[in-house]
Amino acid sequence: MSEPRLAPIVGALPSVRDVGLRPLPPDDPASPKGRNTWNWPFPANPIPGQTMIARRFTGDAVGGHFHVRRTQDALHNKDPEYLLLITGRAHFWFQDTSGEEVEMVLDATMGPQEVRIPPYILHIVTVLSDMIIFIEQQPAAYDPKMTYNADEFELLVASLK
Repeated sequence: MSEPRLAPIVGALPSVRDVGLRPLPPDDPASPKGRNTWNWPFPANPIPGQTMIARRFTGDAVGGHFHVRRTQDALHNKDPEYLLLITGRAHFWFQDTSGEEVEMVLDATMGPQEVRIPPYILHIVTVLSDMIIFIEQQPAAYDPKMTYNADEFELLVASLK
């Protein structure tokens, strides 16, 4: 394993209270088709990006990392990270650099659930149902150098003391 990197800090550090969660409203609750149709607009961004579609299974834990804020000279696809849980139940855990934690279970049985994760928030998603399917909108090409693991999160936290 390589040495942990110290993530650059750009701007103010967010809190776990800045994590956004919302169920998507049905397209047209008055019609049978519309009750089961949802529209999820892309975040405003002048740069073409990509959509990631992922399937994970019972007990899988994804994440265990955080992303940094984009700078003017570095485009980044996870500032913030937008995830849409399409099917299944998942446990979401978040921690900010002050040590505050938030946990919740999201269930997409009644419709898609949107999660917006600001930069510098350590996060893990654990699958509770047989399977989940989620989508991530990525307004720029994925750059693995902009993703930092849990050890690097601890290094960042220590640098703030």
